[in-house]
Amino acid sequence: MPTIRIGVIGTTPTVEWAILPVLIGADAVSPPDTGAWWSRRPAPSGDIRYQAPATPEIVALCDFPEPKIKGKPRPQTPKSPRLETLARQFRVAATYPDPLQMLREQPLDAVFLAHSEELRPAQLAALMSRAPGMQNGVAPPRWLWIDGPPAPSLADLNAFAAPASGLCPALWMSFPLRRAAAHRAARRLLERDEIGPVTAIQARFAFPFDPSRFELLYGAFDLLLSFVPAAQMPREVLAARHGDGATSLLVRFAGGASLTALFAAGDTWNAPLPRVEVCGTQGRFLVCESGRKLTLFIPRDGARVWEPPGLAPHLSSANLSGYGEDIKAFLAICNENPAPWSAERALDEAARALSVLESSFVSLESGLAQPIAPRGVSTASEILETKTLEAPANNLTLDLS
Repeated sequence: MPTIRIGVIGTTPTVEWAILPVLIGADAVSPPDTGAWWSRRPAPSGDIRYQAPATPEIVALCDFPEPKIKGKPRPQTPKSPRLETLARQFRVAATYPDPLQMLREQPLDAVFLAHSEELRPAQLAALMSRAPGMQNGVAPPRWLWIDGPPAPSLADLNAFAAPASGLCPALWMSFPLRRAAAHRAARRLLERDEIGPVTAIQARFAFPFDPSRFELLYGAFDLLLSFVPAAQMPREVLAARHGDGATSLLVRFAGGASLTALFAAGDTWNAPLPRVEVCGTQGRFLVCESGRKLTLFIPRDGARVWEPPGLAPHLSSANLSGYGEDIKAFLAICNENPAPWSAERALDEAARALSVLESSFVSLESGLAQPIAPRGVSTASEILETKTLEAPANNLTLDLS
């Protein structure tokens, strides 16, 4: 089993509670979980014989660089106490106060970048593509794993596409909310055509619709848009803010589907949020609550409920939240040549979410419906936009006539 040498940039709570525990724990070598077998894990007497395609090894951990003041050189700061604490806790041998020093000294296969305002993914991708360690005989990393939005705006994403789509590094955008327990099971039911074509999506989120929550908003829009086929491009959005701070949105798609979302609707401590309802045809729909519980409703049939066991020690919080499955999918392709893996589709999906998010902010300020222009960062978006939408086939799974 080959070993993947990994360097992690950041000391955020996500790194401490999700990324590092997955990379050094049993999640990284467990079978892929698509939502069908939440309780099946490798064991001496298990029914599934699984061998992970690669074993991760964290060889370096570094903090974010200090912000540079215009006209002055970047300050050289010592290693933070939190960095040293995390290194001891997760048994990481090498620590660095700056990513550039880590790239110059450590031969890495992949770099994990946590969300940060100090170091943008585009900056790190450009730094890695210039191979800063080649002068010392250190090859640049081949893969870049990004947590959170790849860019703060669509214009920045277009600039990011150039260095990220090259052979070095190959880009992997993390979508943990998509791979939460209930959401991956919902996608499995949609692929099996359990509710037919998606006609409407209704969602509630606990956090407010505010630019300061940009990372959370991007993840919410990416999740909701993932339930709609890529050929059905978003056309128009209308956003309104209530007096108590709650924000409601209505998004219309080219294929006739609609999306309604309510932000700042409660909290996650005593409410099953986020709550996502996906409506199909013939009265069928499914509901995801807290990213954990999934309920499928079919007329003239009993409701079916999917929920992972609450007292199973082999089900980690990273597995339920989606980070475990996202990192496993990433590690599975790290051994392959980066050439077959294309970042165009991931960039197109990011452009789709950023376009809707930016238009929503404009609509919220103006109080009027805002058209969403077809935008993308690769030719794949243009192909999807100009493709003629075909009428969905009749679904005969449930005939109520």
